[in-house]
Amino acid sequence: MKSSSRAFLLSAVLALCAGSILSSLPVGCSHDAQASSTWKLAEFQVELLELASKTASALPSNPHVKTRSRLQEEVATACLALEQPERAMKIVEAIENWRRGTGYADIASWCASHGKQETARHCIDLARKVADTTEAGDAEGESSQTWRRDRIRAGIARACLVLGESKQAAELEAGLAGSEVGSLHAAKAKLQGADAPETLDARLLELDPVLATGDFDQLRDALGVCASLFDRFYADAERRTRAQEKIVSSWTKLPAQVRIELMFELTGIALDHADRSLALTLVDDTQRLVEGSRWLPEDQIPLAAKLAGLRQRAGGETQARTELAAALAAFDAHRQRIVDIRRAAVLRSIAEAYQSMGDTAAALELYARAVEEGIANPNSRPRAEDLAATCCSMAQHAIAPGPQLWSRLREIHQGLKSPW
Repeated sequence: MKSSSRAFLLSAVLALCAGSILSSLPVGCSHDAQASSTWKLAEFQVELLELASKTASALPSNPHVKTRSRLQEEVATACLALEQPERAMKIVEAIENWRRGTGYADIASWCASHGKQETARHCIDLARKVADTTEAGDAEGESSQTWRRDRIRAGIARACLVLGESKQAAELEAGLAGSEVGSLHAAKAKLQGADAPETLDARLLELDPVLATGDFDQLRDALGVCASLFDRFYADAERRTRAQEKIVSSWTKLPAQVRIELMFELTGIALDHADRSLALTLVDDTQRLVEGSRWLPEDQIPLAAKLAGLRQRAGGETQARTELAAALAAFDAHRQRIVDIRRAAVLRSIAEAYQSMGDTAAALELYARAVEEGIANPNSRPRAEDLAATCCSMAQHAIAPGPQLWSRLREIHQGLKSPW
């Protein structure tokens, strides 16, 4: 049997299996108003997610299966963030390459964390089937790519951890590449409950050899474990500080972007623990990291917007608004230096920060600008990428488009066509 026939049969089998799973998800498989009200989504959020899904699926598989599949997975991720597993499943089952497997694994983790163990196991089975076929190549027509298989199996292992099936997770971990193993260790650290103080000491000692290797993936993932320990032992100020100091003392070989992302994670943890004082200190430390490196405008401005949003949450509202206004001014000043396919993303980052500060009017104005910047490129592929991202962003941040913006979003979607 030809490979294309095998792929077709696999898709058919997986679709049938997925159909039975949809009926067991906590919300029905339809996209009707009843489903959205069950999960307290506003109608505009449902419509934005649907438009994002249609936009992602509008890309032709040939030759854009990679971009199409990535966008579909990103929309499914947004659906899960808004507790819409049935919508995520519908999108995932339409993915034509290996990302269908990671999508099923993500849904499995969501179901496991929401008490839907049986459905989680069904999704794990679907993900395993995709992983098994990925070893022999996929819809992209490429030869065996073990990293794709490992990415799916790592997702399955994380779902097993959420289910409490540590033996199955360990079996999956044993065959994974090192770049995927580290993420599992971080997941374990987040899922395990509070331990005796000596547990932190033992875990930090275990990480020392990894931190000493200098391998980028292992070092980044080990510091992710430290961040999880920072969270688990948050109430113990002395041990929490040790975890933080381990991160800062071990990251010299990591690029500034990764260090900043770790600081964002620590700041978010402090805010989750209602520790605004430490969060503000971490924001200031991160600000110095940003200022200590050189950036392109399209990279620096989103960092500034993220920092402003975190500063506002930490209690520094006046300074946060000043910094966010400066980020917008920087975009206006450097717009011509920013590649056209990056401009919409920069504006979205500022819009999201304004929405986090409760300034929906400013956020809406910036989303409207982002929509127009997203069609600066004449090709439909980057237009589709920006349109899907903008719809997902507005849905996740609960921003309702006005009639004029709705009309523009739909007009752009309808205009997606060759050249891609």
